[in-house]
Amino acid sequence: MASTILIAAMFFHLCSSTSALSVNDGFALRLIHRDSPHSPFYNHSMTTYDRRLAAARRSLSRLNHLHLRATLPQGASEFAPALIPDELEYVINVSIGTPPTKVYAFIDTGSDLVWVKGIPFFDPDKSFSYTTLPCNAEPCNDLGNDRTCKGQGSCTYRITYEDRSTTSGVLSKDKFTFEAPDKSSVDVGFVQFGYSNVSSREFTGKENGCVGLTDSSLSLINQLGIKKFSHCMTIPDDQVRGSLMYFGSRAVVYGSQTPIFQNLHGLYMVKLDGISLGDEEIPNGKAIMIDCGTSHTQLDPMVFQPLVDKMRQLVPKPMPIVSGFFELCFRGTFDDVRKLPNITFHFGGDAKVELIKETTFLKMGNDNVWCLALLRSKVWGFSVFGNIQMRNFWVGYDLERKVVSFQAAICAQF
Repeated sequence: MASTILIAAMFFHLCSSTSALSVNDGFALRLIHRDSPHSPFYNHSMTTYDRRLAAARRSLSRLNHLHLRATLPQGASEFAPALIPDELEYVINVSIGTPPTKVYAFIDTGSDLVWVKGIPFFDPDKSFSYTTLPCNAEPCNDLGNDRTCKGQGSCTYRITYEDRSTTSGVLSKDKFTFEAPDKSSVDVGFVQFGYSNVSSREFTGKENGCVGLTDSSLSLINQLGIKKFSHCMTIPDDQVRGSLMYFGSRAVVYGSQTPIFQNLHGLYMVKLDGISLGDEEIPNGKAIMIDCGTSHTQLDPMVFQPLVDKMRQLVPKPMPIVSGFFELCFRGTFDDVRKLPNITFHFGGDAKVELIKETTFLKMGNDNVWCLALLRSKVWGFSVFGNIQMRNFWVGYDLERKVVSFQAAICAQF
């Protein structure tokens, strides 16, 4: 009986692989925003106002994790801050094992690891290609103090969070296949990942895992030997075609470019020279993290406060702070939004990103209230450039040349 099952599984795998694309040729993935009707997270009962507040809340929470991630000392484990998926924004379809099990995984340019939750989402006993990594394997050493194994056994880990909850599992390896925008398969071969089988923390929603995309050894791109990737995020995010992410030779890396700071953790940190409001510039000269996993851009108060002060003088009928998140709101029409001066981010090098009106102010609901989509960072000196402000731009990451690029585009056309 077992041999019959094995033969059937091998036949299924061979048949499903015949139409798979080669990772060496580059490939594309469809990104599903968590608030899209096509997302497993979509909640029909939420209003636009509810979703605006939820995105702002996730952004502020994620900033704390990113700051922790960026300030880890050299040699410390990077697992813990990477295992918090609740704040992430874009989901992809992934199939793992032989025969394949379909899971939903967040993409994250702010973490290293690929990881998957256990039963009922993924059962390694049902995959004939699943293996665990030994404790003496080099990737296991990257777990630092979170590694719990000894000797020649499997590489196990236990993570303790700030709220004292825990997650434990085993560093593993299995076949990964992604779903391309045209529903075809992208077979990338074997990928190392954390199989988290016990958790005292109840993650919300239906997320099954995370795909880390930093420039570090255990991230997906470095495991596959990919040196370029890019994404183009649509307005709005619930379009049928959705947003796109391209890898390898298909990556779109052109337009204005800014150098990536060398850092210990493979994060996409660049210099923010300043922000201009029309012809008036607010200097900065500090680092900012480029992160597609964060919804709202959050700015160091030293830059945010003068920007808000100047903008408040220009908007019609300014309102009080909305729900503790949005510090500049007004009642008006989109024509009022169009009349306001453009906000432009000036990054190091020659990179400029002039925000479109739809990503500068967000309509909060049906009562013609508009709020500035930029938030105040709760960590002094730490800023993050989020995915709302990336919409309708090709954002490219070139790991060989160590640059991030920006090119204006109509992402829904691709």
